[in-house]
Amino acid sequence: MTRLPRVLQVYNEYRRYDGEDAVVRLEAEMLARHGHEVELLRASTTELDGAGILRLAAAGFGAVWSFRGYAAMKKAIARFSPDIVHVHNEFPLLSPSIFWACHRADVPVVQTMHNYRLACANAHLLRGDRPCEDCVGRFPWPALRHRCYGPSLPRTAAVAARNVVHRWLGTYRKHVDAFIVLTEFSKDLLVRAGLPEERVFVKPNFQIAALTAGPAALAEICLCGRHLPFQGPAFAHRSLEKNCARRPPTAHPRRRAGTRPARTALRGKFRHRLVRRAAAREGH
Repeated sequence: MTRLPRVLQVYNEYRRYDGEDAVVRLEAEMLARHGHEVELLRASTTELDGAGILRLAAAGFGAVWSFRGYAAMKKAIARFSPDIVHVHNEFPLLSPSIFWACHRADVPVVQTMHNYRLACANAHLLRGDRPCEDCVGRFPWPALRHRCYGPSLPRTAAVAARNVVHRWLGTYRKHVDAFIVLTEFSKDLLVRAGLPEERVFVKPNFQIAALTAGPAALAEICLCGRHLPFQGPAFAHRSLEKNCARRPPTAHPRRRAGTRPARTALRGKFRHRLVRRAAAREGH
């Protein structure tokens, strides 16, 4: 029987559990269920909690080129012998140096672009609460001027240097075999930022079980996730206001499962509608 490819996932965790964590876990579980061997090379940004100036400065340089990340990737490849490496996030502790380690070991690489960090210092294409594409496909002077990541000039400079250096080295063009993006919009924007169009593929996030159609008049609408401004909870509520305007206030109660950011503001804006919050725990 033909052996299925062994997959080495690579993920630099954020300080809080979020959607990317869920995607990494669900994809690993799905691949394992279908017979693939999967291993995870992981780092966590929580290592920088409480760090002093010297440690943070080293992390800034390491975001551009991490010798630790390069060595960890070489070791993981030697131990696991993957057929393919799937990178979900290498910022800030692993860095794009891991792609050079994969190239040196002759292992193909796929990277999922979960955000826009390759083109935008804060990864969200926002400055304040307004859309911004000033740095897409050009030197990130606007990001440095506005201190878009942090907001801090040293932090922004670290991300800007990472993007500029590896664009100049050709890291993504030479050493990443395919890129996965979640939407056509992401593909168009990241191609403008320099990715080779022929190697960028759209693959939306997935769910384990198929949804079944409910009754025409929904009893409840659920918005799940962290209620951060750039993730659009206010936009979702405005859409519900517009589409449910002809129904009585209780026809479409909204239940929000999420964490604290932006929740107070939403309550103030939409208190005339029935909005309830479901309990949520970090990491679930």
